[in-house]
Amino acid sequence: MNLTQLTNPALIALAVAAILGVAALAWLYVQRRRRTTTAELRQRFGSEYERAIGEHGSEGRGEAHLAAREKRVEKLKIRDLDNKEVGDIDLADEVFGLPVRSDILARVINWQLAKRRAGTHKAKGISDIAGTTAKPYKQKGTGRARQGSRRSPQFRGGAVIFGPVVRSHEFSLQKKVRKLGLKTALSAKQAEGKLIVIDAATVKEPKTGALRARFDALGWNSVLIIDGAAVDAGFARAARNLPRVDLLPSVGANVYDIMRRDTLVLTRDAVEQLEARLK
Repeated sequence: MNLTQLTNPALIALAVAAILGVAALAWLYVQRRRRTTTAELRQRFGSEYERAIGEHGSEGRGEAHLAAREKRVEKLKIRDLDNKEVGDIDLADEVFGLPVRSDILARVINWQLAKRRAGTHKAKGISDIAGTTAKPYKQKGTGRARQGSRRSPQFRGGAVIFGPVVRSHEFSLQKKVRKLGLKTALSAKQAEGKLIVIDAATVKEPKTGALRARFDALGWNSVLIIDGAAVDAGFARAARNLPRVDLLPSVGANVYDIMRRDTLVLTRDAVEQLEARLK
């Protein structure tokens, strides 16, 4: 083939058409595979498909999450307080395998901290100050700045303008965001390798010193332990005087307490109840 044939417009047009044809066929193949995948995922997961799209912000991300979840099986060893393996447990990926979103964690933690504020701050306005209502001195002729009240903010003991008042700092946050925040906190601990599952949070003898020795052997210096529906009274009595050790029932699990401690310890009952609550 000589240079004249290479620059022939007809040959160039034919080559471009062939390339475009191949690209169109590839696009059609990808779209057909994608429609098939979407239909399969929608049929398999039902309403959970729509929920995944809503949580991840787009159809592609939601489908990728569901497809990855099908391939991944989260297994965790169950240990006792003597650090002996007593079995294993499957963790639901939709609760313990979500991507870690710091924006969701920040929103939920700010909501929790704002909700628990007392809001009892108060400064006195001019109507709250006890004192005379008389004008301090005449308007003109004194050479001083004009004044209308001894209770004004420029005087000692006077009012505070636009000062704090008793109010509630609480604001509303959607239930789905709060639920997503709790699942994200659990997933963050699992992703960091700081999630531990134990068989049960019980002790034969409720002694703080003995429990402290067990925690030191396990390396639990800052830990939140979440039990099932009710916390064992003896275990709670032994742990209540230990610094940086928190103990909650599963119904009290929350984002702030999970993130403020380094290690998260769940009992077998806690895992089952959290999965039933958050799925």
